[in-house]
Amino acid sequence: MRIIGTHAINKWAKSFVSDLAAVTEMDHRMAAQGFSLGLTFELSDLSGRGLKKLNSEQLIRKYRKACNRLFLLDFEGTMAFKDPTQPMSSKPSAALLQCLSTLAADPRNTIFILSGKRREILQNWFGSIKKIGLAAEHGFYLMMAGSGSQSQMAVTRGRAKSTDDSGLENRIWMKLSKTADVSWLTSVQMIMDMYSDRIEGSFAEYKESSAVWHFGDVDPQFAAEQANELRAHLTSLMSHFPIKVVMGSHLVEARCAGINKGTAVEYIISHSPRQFDLVVCIGDDRSDEDMFSSLNASYPSLPTEEESPLASPPDANAVYQSDAPNVFSITVGKKPSHARYWLSDANEVNEVMQMMARESQKTARSVSMMNLTDPHPPVAPTFEVPPRPQALNILTMIQDHFAQTVSFLDLSAHHLHNS
Repeated sequence: MRIIGTHAINKWAKSFVSDLAAVTEMDHRMAAQGFSLGLTFELSDLSGRGLKKLNSEQLIRKYRKACNRLFLLDFEGTMAFKDPTQPMSSKPSAALLQCLSTLAADPRNTIFILSGKRREILQNWFGSIKKIGLAAEHGFYLMMAGSGSQSQMAVTRGRAKSTDDSGLENRIWMKLSKTADVSWLTSVQMIMDMYSDRIEGSFAEYKESSAVWHFGDVDPQFAAEQANELRAHLTSLMSHFPIKVVMGSHLVEARCAGINKGTAVEYIISHSPRQFDLVVCIGDDRSDEDMFSSLNASYPSLPTEEESPLASPPDANAVYQSDAPNVFSITVGKKPSHARYWLSDANEVNEVMQMMARESQKTARSVSMMNLTDPHPPVAPTFEVPPRPQALNILTMIQDHFAQTVSFLDLSAHHLHNS
């Protein structure tokens, strides 16, 4: 009341216009980002982050040249649109499965789907693609890419065998952390059940390593208040347990601390027998930021074709690793991110994926045509260096011949001088 009584209407108007002008000026260099709940927005400075719209042609050029490619792909919100009111209803389309199958059939590609979904769901969706790797529950469970002996590569601890109902393939799952403590799950479930019973339209989902409270079908303002309350409640009561409480898109999730998609990416890269020269990583939400951060730590920022070190790099002392891969980390939606590039939505992601699949098909057809025209393709010739003694003998012969020539010239000059 004191403030209202001491501020005349013209002062209120002047202050409002001044604040509005300041916000407008700031908005030119800031971007609005959906904050956690998808309900409110915060302004975050994008200047200096280097986030750029993906140039798909540049990616395809790198794709053609690469010999060993790694794909790290989120599913919901990335390759398929996410419905916040029905978070359990999404599944891959036939077109997406065909695209992934084509990419997985290319022997130069290694593909992983990293998701927060349970492993049974992922295996039901993608189990028919034999050469694809899966990471379930944000990396708590991991299935290495390949089939047969390849699928067992680097599986040394926490084995969990699973066979999908269709009998397409036996898969071996592993836990990235054998000592993960999930004793807190029962207590968290009781709290989330209380919120689900009290708030119509919300429900809880329980996994082997986490618990999720979904509120996409709840009044936005009320949901925001309850979600913040639940997060504070869990953080306070579970402070003595090794858990992390995170706010996602229309959800609150409690999961094991230290286990995320970033740790899964680190394991995949360090235990792969391949040395990758192209890495494509795509995701849309906060759980995927762990992947981007992991890649930034594993691979230093590399120059693009537009930033070649041969054309006056910004930092004259910059050192670029010639053997490091080309890394395309891509976030879905223009927002503050640890990724380097962005695409607008799942449609653009699928377009880029289809472009790469077509390149793989072209290569496969070229190889098939070559095998049809010549069942015994020529072997590249090998060039052997002559043994060292023979090389020395040749050098000695040349030196002797040169010496004889010099002697002959000297003798001829002497003859001419005397005559």
